[in-house]
Amino acid sequence: MAASLQASCPSSSTSPWGVPLTLLLFLPAAAHAVTPAAARYMDDPAEMFWFLQVSDTHVGEDWYYGSQDTDYLTWVLSASDNVIFPEFIVCTGDLVDATNGYLLPTGQYQDEWDEYNEVLEHRSVTFFHDIPGNHDTYFDDGATYYLGNSLIGTAYGQMHEVWSHAFDFGEYVFVGFNTADTSGAWAGFDAPGIEADELDFLDEALDSYKDANLAFVFSHHPLDYFEYGSEDLEETLFDQRVSVWANGHVHALSQEFDDNTLNFTLASTGKSSGDNLGVFAVDHDGVAVRAVDIGAWPIVLITAPLDVSLGGSNPYAYTVSANHDANPVRALVFDENPPTSVWFSVDGGGAVAMEELEPSVWQGWWDCGGLEEGRHELSVQAESASGTDSHTIEVLLGITECDDGVDNDGNGYVDWDEDGGCYGPSDDDESGWTPSRDTGGADTGIPDSGQHDAPADTAAPDQPGGDSPEESSDGGLKTIFANNEGGCSCGTGPAKAKGNVGLFLFLLGLAGLRARRNRPVRNQAFSPGVNTYRAWRCPSRPCAGPSSPSCTRSLLPRCRR
Repeated sequence: MAASLQASCPSSSTSPWGVPLTLLLFLPAAAHAVTPAAARYMDDPAEMFWFLQVSDTHVGEDWYYGSQDTDYLTWVLSASDNVIFPEFIVCTGDLVDATNGYLLPTGQYQDEWDEYNEVLEHRSVTFFHDIPGNHDTYFDDGATYYLGNSLIGTAYGQMHEVWSHAFDFGEYVFVGFNTADTSGAWAGFDAPGIEADELDFLDEALDSYKDANLAFVFSHHPLDYFEYGSEDLEETLFDQRVSVWANGHVHALSQEFDDNTLNFTLASTGKSSGDNLGVFAVDHDGVAVRAVDIGAWPIVLITAPLDVSLGGSNPYAYTVSANHDANPVRALVFDENPPTSVWFSVDGGGAVAMEELEPSVWQGWWDCGGLEEGRHELSVQAESASGTDSHTIEVLLGITECDDGVDNDGNGYVDWDEDGGCYGPSDDDESGWTPSRDTGGADTGIPDSGQHDAPADTAAPDQPGGDSPEESSDGGLKTIFANNEGGCSCGTGPAKAKGNVGLFLFLLGLAGLRARRNRPVRNQAFSPGVNTYRAWRCPSRPCAGPSSPSCTRSLLPRCRR
């Protein structure tokens, strides 16, 4: 590639930055830092996935709640296998009750752990991630029962885990960590918090995935219940730009943004009557979440546009263009029966029908003409033989730079249908990435529809053994030339550079190579607590569930859709 590019462009021994071209050609691709603020409002549903949270299952509690503990967990697992098809389920602690079927915790009981594992039906830690809670460690110095019976404990011999899911549109990292007291304390005398070594694990795990699109963390206790380590944890979550911290323990739903991280606390699967199943979705790096009632169909979750009121005030929600007449409204609809109608409305107005673009993904088109700028209420409702469900959010309508009729960045191109710096009409920054252009009117690369994705900051996610530049699909190299039919554009940086900028970029490149070399081994057969799962689609839907041979891969033994 380098030879043909050099032949097409003016010959020069140095780049515009004063760095030898031979060095620039072998600089690693720039890392795609975790960027929660990079959510985009796009027409297509291609860059989506979802997962589920349960918490406080309390298997073994029979005195007051009867069989709710096992019934509700069984329902979630069956719904996942046959209807929802999440990427994974995470359980944020209190897996068992430690009461032996009575009122108060009195110790760890093997019968409870056996019952818990019977419900899981030999599911793998690659799909069900069970984080410890205080009920899982009461009266047990060293948490031996948890380590010997939970999926995380038996797989890794530890109480935490980091995993990631990689798609063709990016990689997403998830970390579960322990906040339960492991000293063997009696119930009511335990001291929850985060130990220094557990905090180091969390920090190092997130450091290892600096190029991930988004980061999510999970534990049992919310911050208000920490007796130590809370300030250090808050600092780590802020520094690492974690999008969501999901937890449980309280048996009541709450959600609030704190220092740009959504603290999402779910009610109890085993002891709460509602708000006990968390449904999370990522849609073009925008995060949507809703707590629903276990056992109720259908389930509706709006994924685009984003809810500006999520967690009180969502710092990552984008503005919907008030000038655009075809803004997408996208939602997940899960139901054991086919939906008979799915529609949306704005501010209680007329219903607009939505259509199913792919299994469980529904979309309609919103004409914002005539609506004032500001906040508006958006609702999506689904009906079926199962019943009715609706989800309501607040969206922000306004005039954006990419749909205001003004050349805001002065490059000669106006708005989303001309300016490559815009990903679409709701982009509020016209000076973003711009494809190379020549003066001869060559193809700009903007699709006919006008709306398009900006390129990722990195190469495709690492494949096994593909960390070195020579083995990557695109070499893992940062291309500094763009060769068009009408001419050649060399570089996108400033025309002149002074001082030691060239030396700085060279050293930066060496640091990047070192960072890539120090990444943990992933996508191999289980490196303890560090696993990457590639996106996998079952060949047909519905499939027979996690045990179906047609839906099994070594690292991802379950159905996607």
